[in-house]
Amino acid sequence: MQPPDGLEHRRASVEAVLLIPAFQPNETLYEVVTTVMNRVKSNVKCIIVNDGSDQSSRGVFDRLGLVKGVELIHHDKNYGKGAALKSGLRRILETYVKARCVVTADADGQHLPNEINEFLELRPKPDELVMGVRKFSKDVPLRSKLGNIVTRFLFKLTFFKNISDTQTGLRAFSTEKMSWMLDVKANKYEFEFDCLIRYARRGSVSELPITTVYEPGNPSSHFNPLKDSTKIFITLFRHSLNVGVVGLFDYLLFAMLFWAEFGIFASLLFARMASSALYFYTARRFVFQSKHNQMLQLIGFGALAFLNVILMWPFIQFLSQEFSITPYFSMALGYLMLFVTNFLLQYHVIFRR
Repeated sequence: MQPPDGLEHRRASVEAVLLIPAFQPNETLYEVVTTVMNRVKSNVKCIIVNDGSDQSSRGVFDRLGLVKGVELIHHDKNYGKGAALKSGLRRILETYVKARCVVTADADGQHLPNEINEFLELRPKPDELVMGVRKFSKDVPLRSKLGNIVTRFLFKLTFFKNISDTQTGLRAFSTEKMSWMLDVKANKYEFEFDCLIRYARRGSVSELPITTVYEPGNPSSHFNPLKDSTKIFITLFRHSLNVGVVGLFDYLLFAMLFWAEFGIFASLLFARMASSALYFYTARRFVFQSKHNQMLQLIGFGALAFLNVILMWPFIQFLSQEFSITPYFSMALGYLMLFVTNFLLQYHVIFRR
């Protein structure tokens, strides 16, 4: 199928694309875009996705449509930031796929025009994500600072990568190999985080410092760090709930068997066998939602459960004999120590998607 007239020319001539998802923007967006487009050193296209904004923002979009190099995409309703980004990426793949790089920026004025222009001159590698990282000083709103602290800590804990600013919207990446982004299921703020995870695990993540800009109270931001961080780490959240429920069942069963004088090892073994069967079903179906080979997962999970028993048995005995700590308390302490290790092994190995 031949491209429409002029399409191949546009593909060859555009060097970089600036992609901005916008929901209820104010005049700040117009000022930033016009400043950026007036300063570009190369042939740059700017795609702005109106993600279902109401009539109060119509004037802003009307003015943006008159700016040279700006292309507007309109959603009939608010689908979320991820959906808006995917609409823009789909347009880039259709028309501007030969561009050197794609730069995404937020619509609320948090990114300075001169720094956006610097990102538009980057040449990221095909598997590289370049992120503009902010400094979270005392002047940064508490909700933004808290959200970044939580996600940064859990990201390092889960993926062994130290990312200074997991929530920044100023990013640059190559147009090569980016089509996979359209297959990411998330349509809201989690989309950017899911893409970050992909680059962290299969490519590389680079950081460039940028200026931290916030309006008083950050009123134009539609990101709720407590709510959206929970969405981002929903797998870890489900795991915690599941461990709590099944762990309580395991602990109570162990306590009953030990009270009935079955001995530490026998009590551990029987309690873990019963709780493991329950946990495997809930972990596979509800926590990790994995559809890979069930038999292989069952073997891996069984090995992990048996390893837990082998480690817990001498641990409980040691605490009981050396420090006179009751097996009931030792069992609970052992659970806490194995929590993170068990989660990482299940996430990265047993129930890997």
